[in-house]
Amino acid sequence: LGIEGQPYGAVFCLVRRDRRPVGVAEFALDDGVLGAESLRGKIGPPQPGFATLSSVERARRGERPPLTVALATRDRAASLDKCLQSILSQDYGAFEIVVVDNAPATSDTQELVANRYGAGMKVRYVPEDRDGLGRAHNAALPHIHTPLAVFTDDDVIADRNWLSAMAGSFTAE
Repeated sequence: LGIEGQPYGAVFCLVRRDRRPVGVAEFALDDGVLGAESLRGKIGPPQPGFATLSSVERARRGERPPLTVALATRDRAASLDKCLQSILSQDYGAFEIVVVDNAPATSDTQELVANRYGAGMKVRYVPEDRDGLGRAHNAALPHIHTPLAVFTDDDVIADRNWLSAMAGSFTAE
């Protein structure tokens, strides 16, 4: 079941071949299920525009431009916690996270960031009183001090190689 207690209707997948990101795809779920064999049958050829293996490997070797993950959230502290854990588990070292709390109704997000991720972590909290994803993204901009930034939302569980692949795209030959 999803965060709101509703069954998922689809799955959004990062597709890899030999650890190399080759595409993303969304597939419908049959009664909340998509088996491995069915998924393999649905995955098509690689899509253009993804990091090459060499660029991802260069990022892993230390040619890593620092980057900031701008993460928008609104009143979903449990989901945000899972998202932050996945981002902090990345195989990429030179990054920080700016959590933008968009028009919050409670202080749960602020407390989560302060109590669990505040001391010595790479996570900063930024409140934005005006509702809207665009406003949340814009609120993050003054807090980004790195040459690269990526944006995501609190309902994402990031693949552990996500930042290497994203940064690898910028270091590609």
